[in-house]
Order: sequence, then structure tokens, then C-alpha cells
Amino acid sequence: MEGKVQEDLGIWPPNNGAYGPVEKVTLKPDDFVDRYGTPKGTFISPEGVLFEERALPSSSLNAPYNVYEILKPIEDVSKAKALPWFGQPGQGTQYKLSKPVQWYLDNGYLKEVTR
Repeated sequence: MEGKVQEDLGIWPPNNGAYGPVEKVTLKPDDFVDRYGTPKGTFISPEGVLFEERALPSSSLNAPYNVYEILKPIEDVSKAKALPWFGQPGQGTQYKLSKPVQWYLDNGYLKEVTR
């Protein structure tokens, strides 16, 4: 019930949804990441992190889902576990980029792939 209230009221988790420590990492070429939502957002996860582990609102299941190949190193990425929220258990790895996904696509850091 609490997760439904959070979603209905648009209450997003604190600390950018990070649960525990946040570390700065560089994403490496030839790895794959994915995202629920348009490329206007800044959050991605390693490919294969379960939806429930991302602690997204259930409405995100209807959002576009895209997989991206990393073509060039992406520096200054915040890495953390997702805080349980929206009635989801969280704990999956999330990355917060410093710019929207679209910027990385436009500048040759990411390429959308079909699976």
C-alpha cells in the first residue's frame, strides 16, 4: 500500500534513490546497460538487473525499454544500490549519469542495440 501511495503522489526516493554508499566509477566499453524510460533520463543499470530490483514505479513497466552498448569510457558515474521504494525491494545496481542518455548516444558513447 505504501508503494502505491508513493507512486500516486509522485514521491520519489531521497538521495537519488541510492541505498548505502555511492561510489564514482567509469563505465567500460563493450559492457551493456539498459533503461526503462526515454533517453532524456540519467539513470541506467547493468543489463539484466530485474525491474523489481530497480525500485521503479509500476507505471515504468509501460515505458520504453532500451539496451545500450558502451562504446567509449563514461567517467564520473555515480554507482549505488537502489533504495527499496514504490513497494519494490530494490537493491539492484543503478548508475546515475552526469548527462541524459541522449547526450551519450549523440556523442558516440552509447549505441542502442536490439536483443
